Amino acid sequence: NIGNDTILCGGSSITYSVPTGFDFYEWSTGASGNSITVNSPMTIWLDAGNISSNLVVNGDFESGNNGFTSAYIYGTGGTYGLLSNEGQYAIATSPSLTHNNFFNCVDHTATGVGNMLIANGSGILNTSVWCQTVAISPNTDYLFSTWFMNALDDANVSNLQFFINDVQIGGIFSSSPFGCIWEEFNETWNSGSATVANLCIKNQNTTVGGNDFALDDIKFQAICLQSDTVEIIYDSLSINIANDITFCENESEQLTVTSNIPGTVFTWQDGSTGSTFTPTTSGTISVSSTSQNGCNTADSAVVNIIPMPWDIDTLISVSASCNENNGVVSVLTNGTFNDVPLYNWNGPGASNPNQINASVWTNLSAGWYYLTIESQGCLRTDSIEVNTIDPPISNFTASVLEGCSPLTVNFDNLSQNSTSYTWNFDNGNTLTAVDASAQSQVFTGNAIVQLIANQNTCADTTNISITVTLCGCTDPVAINYNNLAVADDGSCLYPMPTIETFNVFTPDNNGENEFYYIKTTNTKSIHLTILNRWGQVLFDETNFNPIWDGKVNGANATEGVYFYKYSILGIASKEELTGQGFFQLIR
Repeated sequence: NIGNDTILCGGSSITYSVPTGFDFYEWSTGASGNSITVNSPMTIWLDAGNISSNLVVNGDFESGNNGFTSAYIYGTGGTYGLLSNEGQYAIATSPSLTHNNFFNCVDHTATGVGNMLIANGSGILNTSVWCQTVAISPNTDYLFSTWFMNALDDANVSNLQFFINDVQIGGIFSSSPFGCIWEEFNETWNSGSATVANLCIKNQNTTVGGNDFALDDIKFQAICLQSDTVEIIYDSLSINIANDITFCENESEQLTVTSNIPGTVFTWQDGSTGSTFTPTTSGTISVSSTSQNGCNTADSAVVNIIPMPWDIDTLISVSASCNENNGVVSVLTNGTFNDVPLYNWNGPGASNPNQINASVWTNLSAGWYYLTIESQGCLRTDSIEVNTIDPPISNFTASVLEGCSPLTVNFDNLSQNSTSYTWNFDNGNTLTAVDASAQSQVFTGNAIVQLIANQNTCADTTNISITVTLCGCTDPVAINYNNLAVADDGSCLYPMPTIETFNVFTPDNNGENEFYYIKTTNTKSIHLTILNRWGQVLFDETNFNPIWDGKVNGANATEGVYFYKYSILGIASKEELTGQGFFQLIR
């Protein structure tokens, strides 16, 4: 049991350990001890096991040329020594003792006196270099291993392969191209139902040049293997305050920090939390962060707040005469400017392009004027109005605001600072007067009376609404004309109601025909009911002008045919008209 899967914070490490007592440890990193330290995200596995005693007899060749067989023949000698010819082998303590060109190398145990098998390989594929038969247990894992080296420096290295019971085990293994470098090669094998293992190491070379090698410490051992795996995930928390900031003392700016991991908690140097911070002093502002895994990191930004030891003290304006350009605006400041100030006036009106760079602006008309003062890139703004000296003020009253036709109304002119007056009575009469005399007019219908008070080219306007009601007739006429109705007593005439309905209704938000209603004249009230084709009432309202917006309980009514009913009462409350029909709703 290596341990649990782990989440680590960036820059940290973890050590995994397992008990001692195993014969071997093979970690995924190549480590071979019982512990390993990890400092990066990865999946770690460990194979650990115990190995039985070696079943191979004379695997270290200390007993000489005994206990094994070989398709090679023992060295017969020649020009270069004992192994002058290919396809031959010998047992010796160094390759140099068997061939003049071979290196002087010690055995694998590096004692300098141990034996090894040295071969001048042949170019015949699948030639058995070494074989031995051992008794084994069924259904058991075994480790077949050997140490192997080149007998001299040669790029044409030897290529060997394990075979058990004439079946290749694992891939081909090759020696280093440099002589005297021992390397171990091994493969695992399960015996299945077998009770005997014919072990062979075969040469897979088809060329003879450079095919010169040595074997030592050949082993075949039963193994008991255990494995475990853990996954190490790194919390790669990082945060970033985008930029250092510079701003003026009278402004407000924010620092914003972001994280590459959602749910990160930010804590600023003053203890406040959140992703934003509003600095009030210059300096380095720091923020720390904690991820949901408990990992921490920090960032900082430099804040430079430009001081503004000056301000707008007072704005002064001098009024202008009516339609004259003799007004003035000016500014008084306090404090000390950081550098030469720039005054920017514009007006009249915020969007007027007329402007001047000065603390005083003269020859102005009435209106609003806007000031901006800039010093070292920092701004202060204000505005002031240039008024008109004694402007005309229009004002009048009416003796009565509503009544029956014909209605006589008297008007009193209360205007000020004016030299002439223009009346529009909205009954066909107008009047221009040079004094504030009272006026009297007769109205037979509604009117909006207007009075304009003038002073040279300046003017001011006031309106009053007059409401006139048709209360009856004083001149009874027996003839019914212009859709008039004779009252019950025959003394008065009343206008008859008129009705107009519509057969198409399009509430599609295009601004046209958005409501369904009954168009009438000379009515006092309208009762409108709208039903669907199953007779369900969708709208029912009584007032001066009921309208339906095409919705039922706030939802759009579907397209189709709908029915309406109405009851209309005339202005004299004596005529009631009813009717019904249908219309098409289209969206």
